[in-house]
Amino acid sequence: MDTAAPKLRHTFECQMTKRTIQIVCDDDTGREIATADLLDGPEAAVHLLRREAAARHLREEDRYYCPKCKGPIWPSLARGRFFNHYAPADPTCEWYTGKPGALREIDRKRFLWLTESPLHKRLVRFVHEMAECDERFAWAKKDRERITDKDSGLWRKPDVWAMFGDRELVFELQLSRTYLKDIVGREAFYRDHGIFMVWVFHGFERFKEFAAAKDIYFANRTNALELDHEAEAESRKAGRLKLKAHWWGYAPDASGNLNPGWWSRIVDLDDLVWDKETFKPYLIDPETEETTYLRKRHKDWLTRFEPSWLSRHDKGYAWGYRAFQRAWKRFTDYLGHRSLPTFEEAEGDDFAAVLDQLYAIRDGAQHFGKQNLVGATNTALEYRQGFTAALVAVAKAYGRTALMETASVKAKIDRNLGHDGKGDAAAQLHAYNAVIRFLFPETLPYLSERAEDRE
Repeated sequence: MDTAAPKLRHTFECQMTKRTIQIVCDDDTGREIATADLLDGPEAAVHLLRREAAARHLREEDRYYCPKCKGPIWPSLARGRFFNHYAPADPTCEWYTGKPGALREIDRKRFLWLTESPLHKRLVRFVHEMAECDERFAWAKKDRERITDKDSGLWRKPDVWAMFGDRELVFELQLSRTYLKDIVGREAFYRDHGIFMVWVFHGFERFKEFAAAKDIYFANRTNALELDHEAEAESRKAGRLKLKAHWWGYAPDASGNLNPGWWSRIVDLDDLVWDKETFKPYLIDPETEETTYLRKRHKDWLTRFEPSWLSRHDKGYAWGYRAFQRAWKRFTDYLGHRSLPTFEEAEGDDFAAVLDQLYAIRDGAQHFGKQNLVGATNTALEYRQGFTAALVAVAKAYGRTALMETASVKAKIDRNLGHDGKGDAAAQLHAYNAVIRFLFPETLPYLSERAEDRE
């Protein structure tokens, strides 16, 4: 494991240059949003935003537009975090960001020599040869064989196309800084055809800080697969294809404290989880590993906490306030590897009331107050909008979806998620998510900071 790996950045470093586009039009909500609210959040969230924008542009369903010229725009990471115009754009626009490039043509001129390099050819040949001698593969093809969509006529030429057990999959060797548009386009094409896509890096250590690499692994639970010299040697020795899996997350040290970093190990293809939602394989879900470890380590306290918390109002306001102080100190101690809000911030955000409502939704009835569940949920959605995703996640996790389909509740959810999942609200949610997952582990599939491909 790479314990010396530098910590992956989750906070934004201040822009050193001024953004040309300060405000964007959100076509989904009809609102104008400050670019800072969209771009100055956690790094993973920005890459998810980029992927969403790229996927929607491919479908000609752009969400973000320039308020001046009404042209579609997208979040670029070329010189920081900015919105740029897509080509073609109006050069007379007051907020014109310069002549946009034709990404596919730039990509062809800039990277063709890399993708056709001897190294690329050798790695493709190696994957194909290992698949041919690995009895788990029914067949394998290379030499730029086309996969064509019969309805649209669109096609792709993967590096290696194979049948692994009952899974059809493609291997794509990632040796260059591929543009996001091509990354998202390839993944969408294969997913739509029920084909698993395996991005295979080479030289991941030097490549992992590039935007293209982040666009890939942030959308796959911060997992990346690599074919390096060690993986090649292990593959030849075993007579079956092996890869080196990398993932970023928290792991315990000898004292039991969780530390952040990149971790890696050689894996067999059978070790991977083949996600039928994203149609991409991964080895480790870091958030699940982290939450499972914490809940096991603090099992006794968790057993005592819930009944004590749900009975605190019976003992008066002062006692309830102190109960929240004590609980928050525990959260801060147990999740010290995370940057949690201070107690004063949590009190200001009224997180105690949010927590009460999460328990109420989980249990299908209010524990405190005179409102019924629908009324109290509406109140929470109205006055604590930044926690909408958490309320929805608990409802999904514990089978309370009917509550969320109630007309008044659904209207508030649609409104809130349309604009409060960004900016300050996103930062607020990001800060509390670790606590919510710790207390409600079933929300893990629904309340995650990982940037998965959801187009």
